Amino acid sequence: FPSHDTIITPINIGSGDGVSIRELVEMLCKLMKYEGPINYDETKPVGKPKYVLSIERARELLGWEPKTSLFNSLKEIIS
Repeated sequence: FPSHDTIITPINIGSGDGVSIRELVEMLCKLMKYEGPINYDETKPVGKPKYVLSIERARELLGWEPKTSLFNSLKEIIS
């Protein structure tokens, strides 16, 4: 167990590359060979244009670097 003065913070594991919801949907459609319509609920609030996890803490504390892209990771998961 950590001592009382230890600060525990999350460590993000990801590609470090930004991806929008649209880009993610397009990747998934391509990988799943989906060619149908894509409907967005435009009544919902608009979020950030892209989401990027900072992987700096993983680099600093663990010496970790991503070995594959988001697209290739999704491809492996889906196949």
